Parts: sequence; structure tokens; C-alpha cells
Amino acid sequence: MTVSDLRPASSRTRLHVVRPAVQPEWRFAVLGRVRAWRSGREVEIGSPQQRATLAMLVLREGASATLDELIGGLWGEEPPSAAVGTVRTYLSRLRRVLSPERQDGLILSGRSGYRLPLDRAELDFVRFRGMVAEATAASAERRFADAARRLTDGLALFDGTALAGVPGPYAGAQRGRIEQLRGTADEDRLAADIEQGRYATALADLLLRIAAEPMRERLRELQMLALWRDGRQAEALVAFQHARAVLATELGVDPGPGLRRLHAEILANDTPVESGGPRSRVPAQVPAPPSDFIGRTALVNRIAASLDRPGTMPVVGVAGLPGSGRTAVAGMVAQRVSHLFPDGALYADLGSDPAGPGEVLAGWLRALGVPGSAVPAALSERAACWRTVLAGRRVLVVVDGAAGDTVLGPLLPATPGCAVLFTTGRISTVTAGADWHRLGAFTPAEALDYLGRRIGRDRVAAQPAAATRLVVSRGCQPLALRALATRLAARPAWTLAEAADRLHADDDAAELYRRLDPVRESLGCVAADVLATTAGAAGDTVTASQVAYLLGLVERDAEAALDELAERLLVEALQPGRYGVDRLIRRYASLRRAPDVVRRLVATGGVADAVA
Repeated sequence: MTVSDLRPASSRTRLHVVRPAVQPEWRFAVLGRVRAWRSGREVEIGSPQQRATLAMLVLREGASATLDELIGGLWGEEPPSAAVGTVRTYLSRLRRVLSPERQDGLILSGRSGYRLPLDRAELDFVRFRGMVAEATAASAERRFADAARRLTDGLALFDGTALAGVPGPYAGAQRGRIEQLRGTADEDRLAADIEQGRYATALADLLLRIAAEPMRERLRELQMLALWRDGRQAEALVAFQHARAVLATELGVDPGPGLRRLHAEILANDTPVESGGPRSRVPAQVPAPPSDFIGRTALVNRIAASLDRPGTMPVVGVAGLPGSGRTAVAGMVAQRVSHLFPDGALYADLGSDPAGPGEVLAGWLRALGVPGSAVPAALSERAACWRTVLAGRRVLVVVDGAAGDTVLGPLLPATPGCAVLFTTGRISTVTAGADWHRLGAFTPAEALDYLGRRIGRDRVAAQPAAATRLVVSRGCQPLALRALATRLAARPAWTLAEAADRLHADDDAAELYRRLDPVRESLGCVAADVLATTAGAAGDTVTASQVAYLLGLVERDAEAALDELAERLLVEALQPGRYGVDRLIRRYASLRRAPDVVRRLVATGGVADAVA
């Protein structure tokens, strides 16, 4: 186990943080010493190791931690022989101090491990991220005074170094991560001050920050910008020379692109850019999620956490069927992590607009300020120019509908601090280093929530059984549910029981079926035959041995074909040799079953003619 295995399950931010009218029962702090309060009264957590255990639970923000993960987070690769019993003792003591009157209390345990849900609790780190997200949104709308206030309020939540005095490799890794976010937020506050013309205040703070972190180039850049806008061009140029000397002496490197660009602007323009005016382009191209976006909370949190890896260049793939909401999820994640990428977000839709990588790169380079005449003609040269322009920047790249590495490869940055989020209809084993997330159907609860939002929660609550029949018969698939909601909204006088009897699921799933046709047509012959057999699956699973018997295949070949279907998201690999089959996929397979396959299936006598 490594420390990276214990990274938090979420990087959740809130664009609009609304303080609850009633304070939550529990409150936790990690932005300083690890502390806990219940009903406004602080409770004694105990030893440093118990504080470390509590920190691991609260920073996972409701996700579970296994016993092995807790042990690794406390002691790393060489835990003591009594580690299991010791951790269980810590958990038992924490339960007693947090909720002495209840045996289970706030810390829950289950098969997946231990977790501390935050639905009844407040964590200062979550509040901090929410304020940073609000400030980011305010800056994007040029409300710099609001941005500065939110950042000041967020930074005021810190009471010293994050996780102060907490031992263990997990705490060390998270301490570095949180302090880095703190430093970035402070830089954003200084930038907001400069945009308001508060040069003297910003410069006084910058002197202290630069003295503490002389190699941090963004601080030097802000200092130069404040001096230039304050009419002190000569001093700004001297500041650049000093920064270059320090970098050369301490690190043996030249200033990065940001410092060099600003230096060139100062030399070329005696008059600075107006206060509040953009010094360089910050693209924000990712489409917002639809207004009816619901659910997917755990998935969005996991994807956001995958992108929140400072000092690396994560590549994260989201695989799902057509119409499963891949674009909406990408948009929600992009909003959630926007504060991590202050240099912007770039977007390409390769599904509906199948432009080649060369065209995409040309558009991105122009969005980053490269004149069209300076964009190279050859793809290899554009890719090299793209990587050069990104050097020193923190940009999120979102590619929707990526078909494979041939297209995706040239679009990948080469700069730690950047990240790539792509969506696709196929999980590929050749996308090197990708962190994969599978986007399935809604859960029944999410499907009912979606339906209630579209047609009225009272209408759903009045007939929950009929509402459940409707969403389950549509496989809880987002695209089919959207069609269903549209038809129900046009029939407000109908009861849901009447709708369940009269509206056919195939009509609502017609667009999903149409989008699945190209996927089916791209399958190999054996995989297409295997897909047809799923139409008669008894229940929601099928095994390789069953398919092999029905089609007269060697079991190894049947399993290989099922694996191909799993890569295309048409089935789900549950365990070796066993696969889950979605209700609507079975129905689709029955509607598209090839006649020669039907004859073979009927000859075996092993498959029903109709789909449940």
C-alpha cells in the first residue's frame, strides 16, 4: 500500500455555499490541530494516533476506509504486530467520545470498512474548498472584491499548519496537499487585490511571502504585475532580474513561461494593462451540466479526487453507454475542480464533431493566445507547440467522445499540474496510465429523484410503486428517463399507474437503441452473437459457460467475447466468468437479434423467446 492509495475520495467544492439554519450536530477541524465538537462543545479526541485515525475518516468525506488502509495511513509499510487490535481500539475510543450514548454512533462499519458520513457533520476543509470555489466563480465574473472576501474568509479558517502534530504517512501527504491549496488560495487573494488596484497592500504581503518561498514563481509574477500597474515599471523589471538570479543560483533554471511573458509585456508596453483587465486569456470551454443534473455524487467525487493529484499529470477516463450522461458528468467534475486549474479549461467534443487532433490543437492554441498565423501546419509541430505553451500552466483538458489513443495521444499535455479528463464508450487497456471510472445507469433512488424533479415530487410521492415500475422498466437509463419525463409532463392528468400501463418502455428507449446500433455494428461476429444471447438471459446475469453451451463455443472464446462486450459497456464483468446484463440491453438485444442467431438459439431449446 502507498500513501496515494489513501487519497481522499472526494475533491468536492460548492459553487454556492449556504450555511444551514441549524448547525450540524458534529463539527470537525483539520485546518490546524485536529479537533471535534458535538452540539457546540469540544470533545477530547485523545492521543495523536487517535487524531490521525479521525483525520483519515473525516478527510475521506463519507467514503469507507478499510482496516488495512487505516493501518497503512498510521504506520506505512511497517506496522507494529498489534496494529489491527490497536486501530480497533482507536475506533472504539473515538466512538465513545463522539457519541457515548450510542454503540454505533457517527462512525459506521460495514463490509467495505469504516466510514464517517458528513451529512450530519461539518468539516472546515470542505467549507474552505467551497469558499475557494465561490471566489473562483466571482473572479470569472470579474467580481474581484467578492473573490477577495471569500478567499480571506476561507484562509481565516486555518489555525496553524493543517493536521498539526498528527503522525503517519497519510497525514503527511494530506498536510502537504492542504497547505498547497492554502498557498494557492492566498496567491489568488493577492491577485484579486491587484485587480482592485490595491497595489500597496498586495506588495506588502508579497514581500513576506517571497521571503518565505523565494522560488515560487507565481509570487514573483504577482509582484511584477503589482509594480507595473502601480506605474513602477523599472522596479518591476528589477524584480524580474532578481527572480531570474535566484532561480539560476538555487535551481539552475531560467524563469518559467509566466514570468517570461509578463517580462516581455512590460518591455513592449510602457502603459500597463488596465486594472481589472485580463493580462492573458483564461479559457473556460467546458459546457455546464444540464439544469436537471442529479445524482452521481459518489462518482463525481471519485473522479474529482483522481484529478486532484498535485505535482502529477493525471489522465482520467469516464466510460459509459451513449446517453448515460458522460458529458454532463464531465461538466460537473470540471466545475468541481476548477479551482485546481487557474489557467483555464479546454474542451473538445469528438463525438458529435469528429474533428481530428490537428484541428483540436489549432483551436486550443488560439484559445490560449497563440495567433492563428503562428499555429504550425504539421500535427507533430502543433503537438510540440501545444506542450510548450502549456509549460508552467495548470490547465484542465476535457475530451468528450474520445475514440482511442490515436486521437487522444497528441492532445495530452506534458506538464505536471495539468490534467486530462476524457469520456468514451469503450474501456481501453492501451490508454497508458489512465484512471478509469465506469458510468452506469442511475440507481432506482436517483431515477425517482430525477423523475420527481422533472414532473413534480408530489406526483411521484403519491404513487411510489407505479413510479418505481416506470423507472425500472426503463432500466434507470438517463436517456430513456428523459424521454419518459417529457411524455409524463405532457400528460399531467394521468396517474402514474395509468402511465405505467399505457406508455411502452421501448418508445422511451428508442433514442438509446438508435445510439447503440453503431456500437453493436462495430462488434466482432462472435461478440455480436453473444450479445444476442443476452436477450434470453434469465435474470440480470449471464455466465461464459451458459453462452458457450448455447452458441457451441469453447468457454474460453465465449469469455473473450463477453470481455469485449464489457469493454464496450454492454455487459458488466462481475467476477471471472459471470457478467451483469442491464434490463434495457437485454431488450435491445432481443429487438436486434439476427435471424441466423435466432435459429441457432431455438435449435438449442435453451433460450426463451421473450424478454422478461
